[in-house]
Amino acid sequence: MAEPIKHMVVEIKSAWNSPMVVDSAALAGEDHAPWDEEWSPSGLDDWARAGHNAVVFDKNMDIDACIRLELWTDEPSPTPPMWDHMWDGDIYLRSGQLQIHDLHEAWSRGDVFDVGQRDATWAVRIQHRRLENDQEPDYPRDIYQVDLFKLQFWKLEAF
Repeated sequence: MAEPIKHMVVEIKSAWNSPMVVDSAALAGEDHAPWDEEWSPSGLDDWARAGHNAVVFDKNMDIDACIRLELWTDEPSPTPPMWDHMWDGDIYLRSGQLQIHDLHEAWSRGDVFDVGQRDATWAVRIQHRRLENDQEPDYPRDIYQVDLFKLQFWKLEAF
């Protein structure tokens, strides 16, 4: 049975429009990065792109977001269908040290999330949901919106 090893939650303020989870080796110029021409991501229906060393999210600049990173011993059970989008795939991580940055700005947020192994391909499940004001019908829905992103990592071969 899969068990969570650790997690990290990072809040992103509304000014960021392309937050990304990126490997430190890409930030240091040691491997392919989302701003390189060689980076060839898989598009996830206009809500994210996943590729070598990074996942880039497409987020409305007017909305805050939270990104949750999780490391698991094995593939976690699928969560209830509360997510608007979900993608399962794999991602190569050069250093295994993940950081939250903005693709277009030099902003970063949070600590380094260490998956514990470098030069490895990891299985990943990426999920997205937008929460809106749906409890107070007397007020506009857009007064409260937040994008939630969850990335669950596990080794292709269990620990």
